[in-house]
Amino acid sequence: MESIILLPAPKKLRWTQGTFQLPAAPRAALPEAFVSLAALLPEGWSVEEGDCVRFERRDGFADEGYALSVTPKGARLAASTPCGAFRALTTLGQLLLQTGGRAPCCEIEDEPALAVRGFMLDISRGKVPTLQNLCALADRLAMLKYNQLQLYIEGFSFAYPSFPQYWMDQTPLTGEEIRYLDAYCKARFIELVPNQNSLGHMADWIARPELHHLAVAEAGVPFFGRPTPPSTLDPQNPESLALVVRMMDDLLPFFSSDTFNVNLDEPFELGTGKSREAAEKVGVAKLYTDYLNALHREVTARGKKMILWGDVLTAHPEAVGDVPKDVTVLDWGYEADSPFEEHAALLAKAGVPFLLCPGTSTWLTLSGRTDNMLENIRSAASAALRHGARGVLLTEWGDLGHAEYEPLNEPALAHAAACCWSGAPADEGMLARWLDRFVFMDDAGVMGALVLELGRSYRFEEFRVPNMTLGRVLLMLGLTPRAALEKQIGDMARRIAQTGSEETARQLAERGEFDYEGALAHLDALRGRLAQSRMRGPSAVLYYGEAENAIRMASFAHGLHYACLHMDEMDAGEKRAFLASLCETGEALLRAHPALWLARNRLHGMENSVAMFARAIEQLRAAQAG
Repeated sequence: MESIILLPAPKKLRWTQGTFQLPAAPRAALPEAFVSLAALLPEGWSVEEGDCVRFERRDGFADEGYALSVTPKGARLAASTPCGAFRALTTLGQLLLQTGGRAPCCEIEDEPALAVRGFMLDISRGKVPTLQNLCALADRLAMLKYNQLQLYIEGFSFAYPSFPQYWMDQTPLTGEEIRYLDAYCKARFIELVPNQNSLGHMADWIARPELHHLAVAEAGVPFFGRPTPPSTLDPQNPESLALVVRMMDDLLPFFSSDTFNVNLDEPFELGTGKSREAAEKVGVAKLYTDYLNALHREVTARGKKMILWGDVLTAHPEAVGDVPKDVTVLDWGYEADSPFEEHAALLAKAGVPFLLCPGTSTWLTLSGRTDNMLENIRSAASAALRHGARGVLLTEWGDLGHAEYEPLNEPALAHAAACCWSGAPADEGMLARWLDRFVFMDDAGVMGALVLELGRSYRFEEFRVPNMTLGRVLLMLGLTPRAALEKQIGDMARRIAQTGSEETARQLAERGEFDYEGALAHLDALRGRLAQSRMRGPSAVLYYGEAENAIRMASFAHGLHYACLHMDEMDAGEKRAFLASLCETGEALLRAHPALWLARNRLHGMENSVAMFARAIEQLRAAQAG
């Protein structure tokens, strides 16, 4: 049955003889223990006795385990829990959807390799999705057998009841919307875990004049040589904890989960400013764990289990012993060579419960980093299985405006699902075919492979930049003379080489030439393949527009890159023609972007997502006229 794709792959699968034809009006027999599944049956199915599809409650399965038997007479789905029965229904659905309702006969026994299989979406540095879009995401996660979803909150993407003055001019998620999404996820056996930053990444709060005194340092940490505002609370000021607790009390009542992600990552200024003297006496790690433990007491008092990012703890292993034993550590790393093995071994040896957290490799890229994504997720899942992690949390961030479109995440969602449920990655061809069948619904079989290949346009740049692409960095810098650009890139490369891995340093040392012609040819080929797609379904037009504009974004970034390097070498006519064409590409993407943004997201943040393009176009127009 090579044409049939089940993703994630079942633990045990045996094909047998014959097929089962789903009748025009399918009947599903549900025992009383599984009656809640009636609302999740496909449209047109009825709940009544019959031999078509029969659910059975049977002891002996893991919580999410199940057995599925398909014979010419019908399908039998057995599980110990409603969750296991739903996982069986998901597998049966994949069989029926890709065979036109004529499923091949088979015997399946299945259960997950990792207990936690989660996805975290940043809704704070650009996009705040609509409730409809979040529910659609939950449906896709359920098809892939995820069981956890987190929405990362910093700033004012949640409408905190105690602070309406901070979000009234924005479009945040409300508590009632969270409550609805929580119930929607719960019905699909996905835990919606509250997530709120509580120490670092507090720049939006600290920027308020009445809260500015809570900054641990007046100056932020430079980003690629540019100043940034202060973002870290003063952990020694009791008002800092009081603010966070008030935020927490606003947020938590809308979630049914007993878990709370307090984040506590990247407190960049900790140990400087007001905390310098204390850090010199007791160390940065002690300042951090004292605050962590104070917050833990507040979280525990509210009946929640605390989880947090592990970057400070893995940088200061001596502090791990000061962390309460019921705290789960989220160890993150977003590169192909992230040290998941080393960190997992450290946490396992210390007896700390932990998740490993790779990324989609899409943020700060415009078009993705496919090769990095595939290896980053595979290595995280592999280390999680070897070292007894509770599971894996796939992350999607939205740094600097979140201009990247949602379809870029789909390969990572499918790949992580395969690695974490069955313990074995799907090959790239299978990923592409699954995406075509179940996400893009592309009868031409184009879009799955196209999105994966779009995430390889960064290969034409001079070197690989951790956590982003060089083209995205150049958009941030804007039109820059070649000499100044070479200096900035050189400085950036040296900083990365000093702080990155040996593999990163090697890649920087082997820096090549920017292959602009190769990049354009690559993107032109993808544009041609996109025109051949035959997507159907309610999102077909949206998917097409997002892919088309992502290609424009990548083309514009590569063109700006080339202009910075070679504009001074062009004669007046060449320069005007090149810049005019580049500006036309940029202006076309700006015209398309608002409708694409608003199809999935709320209004606030949209302008920031393309501000870098608008600024670059303005610079290019000025250069064209000059």
